Parts: sequence; structure tokens; C-alpha cells
Amino acid sequence: MITIDNIRTRQTDTQVELRGRVRSHTDLFDDFDIWWRYPLSCRDVLTDTANPFLAAMLLPSMRLGQDLRIDGRISQTLLEGVQKYMQITAAWWPVKPIRIQADPCPQPAQGGSQVAAFFSGGLDSFYTLLK
Repeated sequence: MITIDNIRTRQTDTQVELRGRVRSHTDLFDDFDIWWRYPLSCRDVLTDTANPFLAAMLLPSMRLGQDLRIDGRISQTLLEGVQKYMQITAAWWPVKPIRIQADPCPQPAQGGSQVAAFFSGGLDSFYTLLK
């Protein structure tokens, strides 16, 4: 099993950081921190859920064949969508769906007032941009 715990937000004068500790209970790897840093101006649009950690560690956990436990709240919508994602991914690649243990959010997470999209120059990016 892989566990993500000690999830926290830290703020300095110029930036905000979201950080959590990733641990292997089977000694597949040494424990490490996974983190994201943003300018302080992004503080109000960061989520208070553990959703980013699920997104970051789902495929590596599937690849290692390890269930994933996250000590934090996960969007119910994301938890449901991840089940379908795992089925599709397992049909394409040599991985198997895993169990995810996390507390679902009691209500939908509050969205921010801003959105972002990554533009790679491909067809999907142009569709998103023009939409």
C-alpha cells in the first residue's frame, strides 16, 4: 500500500506551497514529499482537498500494483471518475485497478473564481481555446 499523509499548505511572503508525504508500506521506494508551489496571488484558488495528490499518484500506484490511501478529503465526483479511468487505463496498458481509501468530501468542493487550461498546440487545445 502507498499512503499519502501529512498534507499541508505553507505560505511565505511570495508563494504558497501544497505538500504531502508519500510512503510505501512495502519498501518499494524511500518515502518522499510531493509538492506544488504557486505565487502567493494563487492562494485563493487552491483547493482544500487532497485531489491533486490522487491525480499525481494514481497511475504510479497502479503501475506498482499498490493500493492508495490518502489521509485527506477527496471530491466524490473525482473518486467516481477515477474508477472509470482505471478501467480504461487497464484496457490500454499492463496495469490493474487499485483500491483507493480516502474520505469523500461531504459536499462538492467549492470552486475558485478562475480557471486554467494548458495549451499544447494540438487539436484538443485549440478546441478548448475556441470554446
